[in-house]
Amino acid sequence: MSRLSVVDRHPRGHSPLGGSSHRLRLCELSVAALLVAGCGSASPDVQLEIRVAQNTQLFSSVSQLSVRAERSGLILAQRSIGVPATYVSLSGVPHGNDTVFVLDGLTVAGDVVATGQSCPIDYESSGERASIFFSPTNLFTPTVSSPLVTRQDPVAFPLTDGSIVFSGGADAAGPSASTERYDPAKSIFSPLPLSLSAPRQAAQVALVSGVGALVSGGISANGAPVAGADVYLESMNMFAALNTSSLGPIMNHRIIALPDGRVLITGGQNETAGSALSATTFVGVQPDGSAAIGDGPALIDARHSHMIAISLGIPIVVGGYGADGDPIATFEAMEPDASPAPMFSTIGTLKEARAEGTATLLSDGSILVTGGSGDKLGTPLGDAEVYNPIARVTQTFPLTTARRGHTATLLPNGRVLISGGIGLDGNPLSSVELFVPDAGFVSERPLATPRSGHVAVPLCDGTVLIAGGGADAEIYTPSVQ
Repeated sequence: MSRLSVVDRHPRGHSPLGGSSHRLRLCELSVAALLVAGCGSASPDVQLEIRVAQNTQLFSSVSQLSVRAERSGLILAQRSIGVPATYVSLSGVPHGNDTVFVLDGLTVAGDVVATGQSCPIDYESSGERASIFFSPTNLFTPTVSSPLVTRQDPVAFPLTDGSIVFSGGADAAGPSASTERYDPAKSIFSPLPLSLSAPRQAAQVALVSGVGALVSGGISANGAPVAGADVYLESMNMFAALNTSSLGPIMNHRIIALPDGRVLITGGQNETAGSALSATTFVGVQPDGSAAIGDGPALIDARHSHMIAISLGIPIVVGGYGADGDPIATFEAMEPDASPAPMFSTIGTLKEARAEGTATLLSDGSILVTGGSGDKLGTPLGDAEVYNPIARVTQTFPLTTARRGHTATLLPNGRVLISGGIGLDGNPLSSVELFVPDAGFVSERPLATPRSGHVAVPLCDGTVLIAGGGADAEIYTPSVQ
């Protein structure tokens, strides 16, 4: 019988939970073992290191643990036990790639109020290790270590091993080229011995399948747009500079990865306080860091600080500041198969013009356009619109807090996490809200640190990393439903 053992890890010196028999006592779980049948070995096949959220009082309603193994969304084995627990067995888990181990804490009524899962692992033989961050749901928890550099407007992107590259932005001295790495298993930041080719604040990033990521444009130390781009080559753990006249200085643009593997760059400004651009560019990044670069179709409306998303396989740009500096309201979609060449066409209009908002693709293919600025002064808007690309109409939902410059993150449960940004008083917000499809926005627990100019990155264990716009970083654990 193969085994999966559990080890309790407590960040920053916090002790495990204690209390009555109706509370989850991870000091006892630390000696528990999940026995996984399948290989016939007497030694553990997988060792799970459990890190526990610091707010132990929120575990008080947990009366039962549920442990399961999943693969490709299917439950391979599952078992429930009462707490406090000293021993857990889980039989019948076959070996295989992309196996996820899940630990849920349930109330007497069966509601999941705490959860954690491993990143997918290749469960093939003894000696495997995986980590679980076990936390009450709907909670922000500080990372074990803070970012090495306090950054404003950085870029962040995930690697195939689940770690996050966190780069650029502005530190205390101004725009930066430095880079660090976040390890979700240990919840720590560590330096990376590589830098962008130039300091870049408010650059844009897109993942490139089979290569890594493309980091484009941004703002330099003198406030001017930055030329060129950097390609992160994951196989070599390095940035390769793309210095070409085809990628001129640009800021306040937007980029997105297309279904065919290319990256599309849209709009922006090519000089400080310059006019909005209508130009677009295709960038086909190669595994060696080179790129095939070509002109894309012009936008119908020049724009910068706009939003972009892909729905039904088609890139759709939304809003932004127009040629006269005012927010605009149009949706444009690129028709990739138009003859004789791809072209943009207007496919709808927001009920309220906006820039500096977010566009989030929902599970049904509609696009949630949240907040943003409603005028040249950057006054935050207090509503959102859901655009249906089939009917080409929008539905308005009020926000709990007016905001621009926030982040919007689609969660595994289909909800959207709206965090931070700039409020009506011009200051960073700590407030957070959730968009519930077909229902609207509801308040969520706040950030520990008010933030704008931050990033929100979904992690491989189902949580979300919030970093930048402040000295620390936070992990959000969503509910399972």
